[in-house]
Amino acid sequence: MNKDVQKLWIDALESGRWLQTKDVMKISHEGQNYHCCLGVLSELWVAQDPECTMEMMYASFDTASLKRSILKWAGGDLREYRELAFCNDAGMSFLEIADILRRLPETEENEFIRNERDMWHEKQRLR
Repeated sequence: MNKDVQKLWIDALESGRWLQTKDVMKISHEGQNYHCCLGVLSELWVAQDPECTMEMMYASFDTASLKRSILKWAGGDLREYRELAFCNDAGMSFLEIADILRRLPETEENEFIRNERDMWHEKQRLR
C-alpha cells in the first residue's frame, strides 16, 4: 500500500469526521452520510481527482472491490482491501481499522489483517 495514501486514510479514519456503516460503501440517512472504511478511502481518492465525483464512482461500484483507478492510486492488493472491508462489516470501529493500517507490515499484509480480525472476533466472543 502506498505509504502516503495509508497515512491519509489513517488520519481520515481517526478524524471523527466520518460516520460508519456496514455492508455498503456509502449510504445517506436523514441528511447524514455514512461510509464503510472503503467508502472513506474512495472519498479521499475523489478529493484528489477533480474530474471524478462520488456519484460517478458509486454509479458502477461493486462494494466487494475497488475501482482500478483507486487501487492504482492507493497501491497494494485488492485482497487486503477486502480483508479490511470484512473487518469493517464485522463491527470493527474506524479507530480499530486505523490501528491495523498503522501496524500493517510491508509484506504478508493479507495474512496480518486476517489474523487481526480473527483476534478481534475472539475478544468479542469472550466478552
